[in-house]
Amino acid sequence: MRLKTIFATLLLLSSITFVQSQSKDILAKSAMLNADESFGKGEYKECLDYLLDAATNLGKTNSRIQYLKVKALMALGNSDQYNKTLWLQADTALNKFFQVTPENGYDQEKYDEMLMAVSKIKKYIAASAEAASSLNHEMILVQGGTFQMGSNESDDEKPIHPVTLGNFYIGKTEVPQKLWLFVMGNNPSRFKDCDNCPVENVSWNDVQDFIQKLNQKTGKTYRLPTEAEWEYAARGGNKSRGYTYSGSNTIDEVAWYRENSGSKTHAVGQKQPNELGIFDMTGNVWEWCSDWYKAEYYAICPASNPKGPSSGSNRVLRGGSWINFAQYCRASFRFFNLPDYRFYFLGFRLVLVP
Repeated sequence: MRLKTIFATLLLLSSITFVQSQSKDILAKSAMLNADESFGKGEYKECLDYLLDAATNLGKTNSRIQYLKVKALMALGNSDQYNKTLWLQADTALNKFFQVTPENGYDQEKYDEMLMAVSKIKKYIAASAEAASSLNHEMILVQGGTFQMGSNESDDEKPIHPVTLGNFYIGKTEVPQKLWLFVMGNNPSRFKDCDNCPVENVSWNDVQDFIQKLNQKTGKTYRLPTEAEWEYAARGGNKSRGYTYSGSNTIDEVAWYRENSGSKTHAVGQKQPNELGIFDMTGNVWEWCSDWYKAEYYAICPASNPKGPSSGSNRVLRGGSWINFAQYCRASFRFFNLPDYRFYFLGFRLVLVP
């Protein structure tokens, strides 16, 4: 009697296990159908969730799951090409596909597709790593101090007045195209095919969008320089030698401008730096500042850390560009434009808040 009871119990447990197994198979098949449907709709994240459910219910992965997982991750990567994490995940999924798939044990066309994916994934892993390194945009510490801002060359540069600034960090170079591309996923520049040329054809408003995304990616706080910060850095800060241009009285030594640019921008950092080791604050591209522009502002400018007028129609631009004559590239020269204006001589430089 006891043996019959034990046998009946074992039979019942076996039946339960079989039913559970059948149930998980059904759930796995349902999850795969949902994964296929989601992939077809372009819902790649949902597809990955369903594939996880399928593998969990099966208690293992298989060729079909891994094939679709690679495809979904690559599709996500195509819309975010410099996301290294996605491409590494795709690489892991691809390796797993080959582990669970005999060479002649799966649809040959799909197997060949996975073979072709190897080089593409490796390419984007390398590209994303290189792009990520561009986030380490080199900044120069500018020690605070007092300087004489303005000149007597033009009415809006008068009067010459003392300005005192605290410490700040400013970009060693103008923002290059490769950094913009990594952050924004596009390159608006006219002079392309030059990763280290300054990004141009960007408005003041465009730059604000870029800075917001850059801050999100890095966890740091970047912004545009104030006009006073820009001029202080261009003049060489507390190491200034009083040059007309940023780093020299001879413009050809420090700038790409109308007479030597060949009517285009050039890679940043090719000319001589100024006293602080900062490049291209004269020429190459005009640089947006954070301030509103007002011609008479210097007459009422605060003596300590001025930030420009509280309102206005135009934003300040500084430094001259590849298209300008030398007189417009002086360290004290002021220019301006509407905040939504774009042109292929307009770029910018960053300040980092410590």
